[in-house]
Amino acid sequence: MTERRVVRTAAAGCGLLLAATGLAAAPAAGISATAHRESVTIVLRSPHPAALAALSRSYGLSHAKRIARLDRLTPRRAAITHVRHRLAEVGIDAVQRTAWTLTGSAPASVIDALGLLRSVPAGLRPYVSAVVASRTAEPVARSSATVAVDGAGFRNAYTAPHVKPPMVGKGNPRPTVATVQFAGFKARDLKIYAKKTGLPNIVGTRHYRPISVDGGAGSAANSNGGDIEVALDQESILATAPHANQRPYFAPNTGSAYIDILATVFDDVTQDKQAKRGGDAHIVALSTSWGNCEANYGRQQINAMQSMIKALVAAGVTVFSSSGDAGIYDCGDSTGTGLGNSTAGVDYPASSPQVIGVGGTTLRHRGPVARRNNGHNWRETAWSCHDPQSCEGNGLLPILPGGSGGTGGGESGAPGGGIFGGGPGFGGFKAPKYQKRFVKGPIYGHRKKRMVPDIAADGDPNTGFRLYSSDSQVADSRDAEGLVQVGGTSLSAPLSAALFTNLLASQGRTRGIGDIHRALYKAYAKAGHRVFRDVTQGSNGAAANRGHDPSVRAHKGYDTLTGLGGVIWPRLAAYLHLRN
Repeated sequence: MTERRVVRTAAAGCGLLLAATGLAAAPAAGISATAHRESVTIVLRSPHPAALAALSRSYGLSHAKRIARLDRLTPRRAAITHVRHRLAEVGIDAVQRTAWTLTGSAPASVIDALGLLRSVPAGLRPYVSAVVASRTAEPVARSSATVAVDGAGFRNAYTAPHVKPPMVGKGNPRPTVATVQFAGFKARDLKIYAKKTGLPNIVGTRHYRPISVDGGAGSAANSNGGDIEVALDQESILATAPHANQRPYFAPNTGSAYIDILATVFDDVTQDKQAKRGGDAHIVALSTSWGNCEANYGRQQINAMQSMIKALVAAGVTVFSSSGDAGIYDCGDSTGTGLGNSTAGVDYPASSPQVIGVGGTTLRHRGPVARRNNGHNWRETAWSCHDPQSCEGNGLLPILPGGSGGTGGGESGAPGGGIFGGGPGFGGFKAPKYQKRFVKGPIYGHRKKRMVPDIAADGDPNTGFRLYSSDSQVADSRDAEGLVQVGGTSLSAPLSAALFTNLLASQGRTRGIGDIHRALYKAYAKAGHRVFRDVTQGSNGAAANRGHDPSVRAHKGYDTLTGLGGVIWPRLAAYLHLRN
């Protein structure tokens, strides 16, 4: 399934009432006790943001050292108490918290009058980085979900020639792959899939731990196809890393829920007092196939999510996100008809410099899939489309063989209005050091903004993944075995997370290592084709419409369709500085 269904928040009210301390001393008079209430998520600020950013880029640290360093970088108790008191003074009750967030409840009119959703009041800025509401006018995220390739084929395709593909072992402890989910899901579907494919059933065991956030439940299906997105994540991870633990986080598709999921994963991996179900210090990867046009987010929403992502990566979690399924037109046609005003842009959170953005390819094999990779039996091209209509498709889930769509990608910073997070639109991320240093050439070498994606993996629905779903929307698409083939960069992201997890496990690593961008780009610069399958064919839009984007054609070396290319994961190990 293609682009992720990102949570959309309605724009906030504009009245800004500031006292000397930055907040009005009391809420406006005349508010009824029964007035409509809504929740807001207050994202706290690190006492040492520069040190936190440095830790998020660090390599070679053990899990214990990461947690020890994080202890002085997470919000202090005194700061949390101060923020609680200031919120209470203006009528906002703090009802729950994580290590990085407070969730408050107040009448919507109070929140609007204070202008919290447009900017953080001056009195709170030393302690708070952003405030985001849970308003649900539109979902903030959209999901990014044929000769099909199964898990064994994926392990085969993305390993080195004549090398046995690495895989998570059956022993304990096992590394864990976490996922972000904004739709319901019947875990029974995962159990049925395991039975149909001869894989281990992890449902009902300690190896599958669904986590509810903000009241989200992983039990109901038929969420406008969103449950098929969940099935694609969990079943592709099971197929590719069958002995890894899974920890899906389910939440309602609202403006604050994305932040609350990320904050909860942080609590769990650090096993602090707020950890759910005992936490899990072995979360090594987080895959999210839910996102949206970067330009649609306001600065507040981006700031809030970036705070959480940096903290997660500093804790050792490597975050993978799909780049979108509408080619370069990720910021176009909100109607989903392919007939609207198509605008070039990239998907967030894939555009975050701390996130591994994953594009989609068309993966084909020559000869039996079961044959070990010999260096010649796998071929990849970009998952391609050629104009707004063929790229954007009809916006429906899932993406089935013969459908439209193409790999997302481009340059951060397309203009937009910030319709999700309120306040001014987000202007894009600066080019990170790893791209400025290692990406050269006339098309990409001079770019001043972050480029997406970083890597790519199979995403074309015509070479996609066969999953089981009880969703009635795919009843007519099931094959003789009761499986349905789907694709999208929503396959590319969890597939990459699973392959990365296999690599860590093969090296005896069961704790996370954090951001791997520097390793990826350094390996590309030093070893090139030994570590990556370069993708040089394909397109993801019309050159006349590319607008903000540097290219719509795949090229030798880095390009904004498939990034550095398909990763030959075992050969990346030498660049990761692995140690437990």
